[in-house]
Amino acid sequence: MKSKLRVGVIFGGRSGEHEVSVASAASVMRALDPEKYDIVPIGITHEGRWLAGADPRRMLAGAPMESAAAEPSVVTAVTVTGDPTQHGLVPVHPQVSPGPASPPLDIVIPVLHGTYGEDGTLQGLLEMAGIPYAGCGGLGSALGMDKEKAKMVFRAAGLPVVDWLMARRHDMERDKDAVCQRIEERFPYPVFVKPANMALDEAIMDAVAADRSPPTLRFYQWDPPCLSLGKRQPLSGIDLEACQRDGVDVVRRATGGLAILHTDEVTYSVCVRPDDPRAEGAVLDAYRKLSQGLVAGLALLGVDAVMNPVEPGSVQNASAACFEAPSAYEITAGTQKLMASLILSYSIA
Repeated sequence: MKSKLRVGVIFGGRSGEHEVSVASAASVMRALDPEKYDIVPIGITHEGRWLAGADPRRMLAGAPMESAAAEPSVVTAVTVTGDPTQHGLVPVHPQVSPGPASPPLDIVIPVLHGTYGEDGTLQGLLEMAGIPYAGCGGLGSALGMDKEKAKMVFRAAGLPVVDWLMARRHDMERDKDAVCQRIEERFPYPVFVKPANMALDEAIMDAVAADRSPPTLRFYQWDPPCLSLGKRQPLSGIDLEACQRDGVDVVRRATGGLAILHTDEVTYSVCVRPDDPRAEGAVLDAYRKLSQGLVAGLALLGVDAVMNPVEPGSVQNASAACFEAPSAYEITAGTQKLMASLILSYSIA
């Protein structure tokens, strides 16, 4: 009897699109015929741990990756080395039963989204390990993720490309004011900033925290619509398959709270170091300074907005934590509340 083809399905990962990858992997596994294929799900946690046997279908039902094994399998911590003689998964704790880490894999289907999955890094690892895989190769994946290199290839091929300017980390570290001057000399405002190959807000936050970039206010819209989850919000109760079917992206915010559906709206992020004078003071004072910047930014977009004042002696307007009515220093246009904010503080020590 012909043996089944052993197929590894890698999903999850360290990017902000972890949850979308879980839903994609569940769809892939349902499409694979278990009579023809021995399917080995391989989940990668937010921290980067590889767990063979973690079933994305059980994760959609609310099970955490560490205990999402489908019977009779078990979840096994594994790794992949660049040694082609291993030809598959290597148990992190070999004294424990190898479980789904053995025997070797015949092929891998990467179902990762974003960095450390679509950018050629995983593809390079699999090539070194001698494991066949589906999808683009290392070069195509890397070019697809690196916006600068992709634009260079498109332009060389004669395709129309919007003008751009690349600012590298070492340039920002050496003289960020000179970089900002180059940008202002080349482009009129508003200017759109994108990292070459990672999530934008994360890249901006890292750059601002390291003092490689000035405090940054970014306005943006969601296309396609997106459901953003709170930092620690569980997946249970979120219909990831319906989101995928309806073309709604799913990401996880760095801030807390519950799910928010972003459709026809403009949202924003502000990244500023806590030792910056514009962020000093009590929470309400910092919120007032933030709102002043938002009003100025909205004016550049043609929005006539104002900051809700603090009414003397008022109790109901003394907090900036209300989503139902404008509180102290929140943004309004006419009688309508436009914005509420969550503040997330990171240590930069």
